[in-house]
Parts: sequence; structure tokens; C-alpha cells
Amino acid sequence: MRRPLLGLSIAALARRPRGGGAAPPPVTAFGPLDLGGALAAWWDADDAASFTLASGVSQWSDKSGKARHLVQAATANRPQRNEAVLAGRAGVQFSGSFLTCAAAAAPVSATAFTLFVVTSNDVVSASNRGVMSLYPAGGTNDWNAANAIVMMEQMTSGIVQSYANNAVGAQSPVGGAAAAAKLLSSEVDATAATAMRLNGALTPNAGSTRTGLTLSAAVNILVGSRLVGGIAVASYGLNAVLHEIILVDGAPAAADRQKIEGFLAAKWGLQALLPAGHPYKSGAP
Repeated sequence: MRRPLLGLSIAALARRPRGGGAAPPPVTAFGPLDLGGALAAWWDADDAASFTLASGVSQWSDKSGKARHLVQAATANRPQRNEAVLAGRAGVQFSGSFLTCAAAAAPVSATAFTLFVVTSNDVVSASNRGVMSLYPAGGTNDWNAANAIVMMEQMTSGIVQSYANNAVGAQSPVGGAAAAAKLLSSEVDATAATAMRLNGALTPNAGSTRTGLTLSAAVNILVGSRLVGGIAVASYGLNAVLHEIILVDGAPAAADRQKIEGFLAAKWGLQALLPAGHPYKSGAP
């Protein structure tokens, strides 16, 4: 028995090509809301109703039902939402811009979490370009602060890496960041092990696992930059388009992880990039 469609609006089901782009791939029977309480946050760039626009994105609303909205009060620091960027769907262009979510609105597990990001048009020009970071509520605003976790950061070499307590936990191969569209995921599990996947394929680990991490039940979320004694947009801002972000509380079982990968790959036209043997390489979950 197929599961009901969840997490997709009626408008999404009836979507037509826009801006001259190709028709979006068909929707799937699985949606992020099927994860239940494990879904910590879900930001979908293609859902126009999720955005408040005022000279850029002032709010990117969370579709998980937990009100973990990403906001930017300063007009100069707002990213731009652009239509028909990938597979006929929209994306949010970050370039010296960033979004934040306050601690009170963003509690996640103190031990494990997984981040999934669909991105494209990466400009690899400098290291330490933050994709997404988690910081303990009330913690020091710095990338290497105790208990801060950089879930994804782009480096000049094209590597995308994750780390905590200033120790690299996992990273993609060289070329993990490039102009082409891709699906990235970064996982920290309850045993302190880290993993990075590129288009559903596990990539080599490098460095050490996180140590001494005691992330509080409430965290600050930063998307599109990195904190160094506060926000340093000019030096650490991401230059890429983000299409969809799913944050999961905990490390999902392999079957659930593959469903998320299959859902995102089918939606954004990335199924051909999934590894051979992936259960959703030729069909959506």
C-alpha cells in the first residue's frame, strides 16, 4: 500500500513549467513529513508560500510544522529567491548573504542529527564558506567554539566537509562542490561518528570524529555563512544556490535515509547521480 502524499501542496501537484524551464519531475508518494517527529526542519525553495520577500528573502519558512523559520532582518544580507533554476524549480541564491534561526525556535537532539541539502551553481573561490552550522544556545559565536557543529562547509579544493570542536569529522572527495547540481548529506550519530555522502554515495572520512560534544537541546542555526566572533559575511559567505534543506533529528535508518535521497533526487532531477544499486535510482519512493 502506497503512503499518502505528505509535505507537498496542491499547487505543487499541479505545477506547470515556469520561466521557460523544463517540466518538474513527478512528485513522489513519500514526503519529509512521513518522518514524523524525527523531522527537525524542512526548507523548500520551490514552495513560494514558504517565503516572505522584501528586497530579498526576509523569511524562509519551515515546512516541518515546528516553526523553525530562517530569517534575515538586514536588507543588505538577504539572499534572493529565483524561479526555474533547477529542473524547472526555484532556488535561493546566497552570495554574501545568510539566514538564521533563533535558539528558542530550533531545538534538535543533543546527540545526533543529519542534514540533507540540494545545491547547485557553487562558486569555489575560497575556503570556509559555510553551508549550515549548529551552535548551542547562548554559546560563543565562533566556528570552533566548544559544541559548535559545522555540518557543511565548502573549501577552495571543492571539498565539502563537516567538523566539530575544530576537528574534521568527514568530507567529500575533491570536486564535491562544483557548478553542477548535487545532493549532499552530513550525519553525526549517537556514537560520535560522522559521515558525508555525495549523491547518496558514502565518501571517505578524514580527520577525527567529534569529541566531547554536549550540544544543548536548543541551538542556533546559521545557513549560508560561518560565525567568527559574529557574522563575517564578506569572508565566509557561501556563493551557491540552495534548493532544499532537510534537517533530521537523529541518524535515520538506512531505509529512511534512502527514501529521503530518493525523494530529493526525483524532485530535483538528480536520480542519474545516485549510485548503482540505490533503491530509488530509477523510481521515486
